[in-house]
Amino acid sequence: IGWGISAMASRLAAREDKSRRAGKAAARVLQAALLMFALSVVCWLLDNYHCTRLRYLPGGIPYPHLHTWWHVFIAGTLHCIMVLLHMDSYRHSAHLDLRFLAGLPVVHA
Repeated sequence: IGWGISAMASRLAAREDKSRRAGKAAARVLQAALLMFALSVVCWLLDNYHCTRLRYLPGGIPYPHLHTWWHVFIAGTLHCIMVLLHMDSYRHSAHLDLRFLAGLPVVHA
């Protein structure tokens, strides 16, 4: 999946015309997806390997529920993949506009 998404972002960059800037937007969405995926993997691994330590943090710090954060970041990653698919289907549109809202990409075509 990762190879396909990066190939799609490269295809959007190769067909970029100066009025749409689709290639740069696709690269930004891909970077956001990769960042959220990396954060989700870190949360998942920390939760799996250090669960007992995280339950008893010093100073009364509450348990961080990293498995929940894994779900949140994976959902963001999947949203970025869907945005890239949407951008690819509208790659010939002259009105393709990408904005980030609360850290997540939103496409207006």
